[in-house]
Amino acid sequence: MTYSKEYMEYGYSHPYCELKCCGRPATKPHHIKSRGSGGTDSNSNLISLCSDHHRFGADAVHKGWRTFIIKHSDVAEKFCKAMGEWEDEKICF
Repeated sequence: MTYSKEYMEYGYSHPYCELKCCGRPATKPHHIKSRGSGGTDSNSNLISLCSDHHRFGADAVHKGWRTFIIKHSDVAEKFCKAMGEWEDEKICF
């Protein structure tokens, strides 16, 4: 798989898990809205997560991302915006 310059730069500039409860080294960036669903490699659609949160985040994004953001409200705005469900700063869950 070939990664875009934007994707690679995001990973280099966000080397740690972005969840406030963590801070461990991140794996590769995770797409909030999958590329297969129309998501892009833009900063607003990427989040760096450690391996444990990446696994949980990937499952949550594909099976019920609202559950993930309820537990990790520090990234709720980013997830909601990427999924196209953020209006006038209202929480989308």
